[in-house]
Formats: sequence, structure tokens, C-alpha cells
Amino acid sequence: MKRALATLAVSMTPLLAVAQSPEDLIAGLKSSIEADRVNALIAIGKLPTPGIEMLEPVAESLLDEAESVRVAAAYSLAGVAGKVGCKLDELAECRELKAVLDGTPKAIKKVPPIYPDEAKRTGIQGSIRMEILVTAEGRVQRIRVVSGIPLIDRAAVDALKQWTFEPAKRKGKAVPFAMVQTLRFRVN
Repeated sequence: MKRALATLAVSMTPLLAVAQSPEDLIAGLKSSIEADRVNALIAIGKLPTPGIEMLEPVAESLLDEAESVRVAAAYSLAGVAGKVGCKLDELAECRELKAVLDGTPKAIKKVPPIYPDEAKRTGIQGSIRMEILVTAEGRVQRIRVVSGIPLIDRAAVDALKQWTFEPAKRKGKAVPFAMVQTLRFRVN
């Protein structure tokens, strides 16, 4: 019986997070429990129609002492920004983000991808769109291909792993930032 109740509680957790009001979720960001802050950020990022006022408290969480909270805030901020009108491929230009951040990441070292021979030979070309996390140190972590071409995805990921960025900043401090980066492959 206890096992069945525990399973039910776990399966209902996403429903409870969705049912919480934005005010409750923002209050969750002030919890002394790290997991509560992370869960609140995840729920905020998944809100179907967050208000622009959600950007400020999420951005403030980028300065949390716990790394898991900072990373969750980076993804949540991107999720909210995309839903309040920012283009995910152009977050650096988003007016709403500029209001809560001192700056978004800027690539300072780009390594071009090595075009796979088989893809070149067969004339495969196109764009690989990847979601990445730029750390507060400016390194690329957690690359996920959002849309791509199987034959050239690996080359794009391998190149992007070598990029470095000037990190995003909040109140003068470097913070992690989730964003989308696209690499294009063209047969010459």
C-alpha cells in the first residue's frame, strides 16, 4: 500500500507543479530547500503562458548559491523568454532579456565543423540546430540536437564543444545561460 501511495505521489508531482499559480512558483524560489527552488524553476519554464514579470525572479535565481538552481534558472529563463516573444535563435537581441541581464553570451572562439566526407560526397547539406548550456566560465555544456541531419549532427556537436564564450552576466556576475546555436553545412 505504501509503495502504491509513493508511486501515486511521484506520478502526480508534475500535475501539482502545473496546478501551482505563478505567485506560488515565485514563492518556491525563496525556499531554503534547493530541490524546491529547482522544481519551481522547472515548473516556471513549463508554464504555457508565463507573464513577462516572471523573467526577473528567474534571472535572480541565476545568482543562487546552488549550481543545480543556477542551471535550472538558465533553462527556465530561456523557456520563459521564448514564450514572452524572444526568438530562441536570437536571445542576445531580445529586449526583454536585456532588461534582466547585463549581457548574453558572445562567442569568442568558434571552431568550424569538419564536414564528414560521406556527407560531402553525397551532397548532404543543411543546418544543425542545437540547444546548449553556456557555463558561467564560458564553456559549452549539455549539447542537445534540436533539429539536424543524422550524417552531420556529430560533426556539429564536436565543433560546438570546442567553442568558448564570454558568459552571460547578471548584476556584474557571470552566470550560466541556455541558448540555441545553429551550424550550417554547405557543399561548395
